[in-house]
Amino acid sequence: MSWINANLTGTKQVFAFTARQFLKNRANIFTFALLFLICLVSVPLLSLMGNSSQEMSLPAQSSLAQVYLEDDTQLSLPWAELAAQDPYYSQTAFLPASDLTGELGENHVLVRLTQSETGSYQLELSTAANGPEEMELSQLESFLTQKIQLSGLTPEQSALLQGGVTVQSQSAQEYFEPEQEENWETSYWTQILYSVLVLMVSVFSVSYIIRAVVEEKSSKLIETLLVSIRPMALILGKILAVMACIFGAFLALIMGIGISFGATALLLPEFSLDGVFHMLSGLSFTWDMAPVLLVSLALGYLTFALLAGLSGAGCSSTQELDGAMSFSILLIMAGYLVGIFVSSLSGGVGFWPVFASLCPILSVFCAPVQYFMGTISFWVLGLSWLIQLGVIVLLALLCAKVYQALLLYRGERLSFGKILSLAAGKGGIRR
Repeated sequence: MSWINANLTGTKQVFAFTARQFLKNRANIFTFALLFLICLVSVPLLSLMGNSSQEMSLPAQSSLAQVYLEDDTQLSLPWAELAAQDPYYSQTAFLPASDLTGELGENHVLVRLTQSETGSYQLELSTAANGPEEMELSQLESFLTQKIQLSGLTPEQSALLQGGVTVQSQSAQEYFEPEQEENWETSYWTQILYSVLVLMVSVFSVSYIIRAVVEEKSSKLIETLLVSIRPMALILGKILAVMACIFGAFLALIMGIGISFGATALLLPEFSLDGVFHMLSGLSFTWDMAPVLLVSLALGYLTFALLAGLSGAGCSSTQELDGAMSFSILLIMAGYLVGIFVSSLSGGVGFWPVFASLCPILSVFCAPVQYFMGTISFWVLGLSWLIQLGVIVLLALLCAKVYQALLLYRGERLSFGKILSLAAGKGGIRR
């Protein structure tokens, strides 16, 4: 308690002051209002863009030569007869999947019709690497879906059809190795989404903290504040206030995306969102997902925020802002790029995902995603958190030791290496 009282006196006052300044800043309000508006319209816009290709004109006859069908349901529709009745597919042969020998050709499609546990039907379209165009596949999807809905179903089957028909297009390689391809795709896009979230939170907060520290220091008010407020309280109160404001703002953005999804499904039912859900199908949505994300984001934020506070305190004027920001921004970008590289290179398998989950800075971007994908256990994730917490404690102790001297320092910007030398007592600074 004595250490806390000696180093954290005034944290509450700094927190309240910084929060008021953050919320009164018109640029911050405008930025998050614009982002919230973008989140609200994002899903309808993506749906419109995804369905716009279907409005393109089609030729008189299909370019498909053969369509192989594997029907794993109880419908048993006469697909060859139904296709013969449609002029568009009069030159296309609809054959059972058992007739397929070798690889799919350029104008061939393999279709699998299945029924999920919930009773809804699912179409899986597989093609060769140089297969038909997307417009041709969309037309085939529409034809198959329409024939299912217009077929003579029993009352029980009609009830099941209310669950909807889901269509998924994939390559032949994905069809014959589905688990490997889906895991890689899910891991990659989940890593992208989470890394972008961490990147946005970190860059925005680091920029604000460094600017606030430098502006306070250059205004000469810092010398007056140090009379009643401890140096550690100055940086900690500022970090916690910005953390509360930014996390609250991003929670509102997530709610905006949720509202956008709900409104699209309710008001625009003709637009399918199945592609998004399929992309995340490899994730196991469990009760611990939200706490894991929150803890991981908080630890990553504290790490970068403490580094930003030290970098900002090493400056003497606002002209040195760019140099102060470069160190923290480069660390963030390095973690972002390496995290995506590890995810795309390994596909969530092997040594590198585990290493990236335990390495400081990289673990901020990688550990939660690898845990959600099942690459690492909760114990490895916990060890990753402990390592990050250890780094945060070391940075906090460094702040407590040198922050006051840095705030009173006047001169050229101090690099992080010189700050470490100051903490080790190997160099002095001029006030």
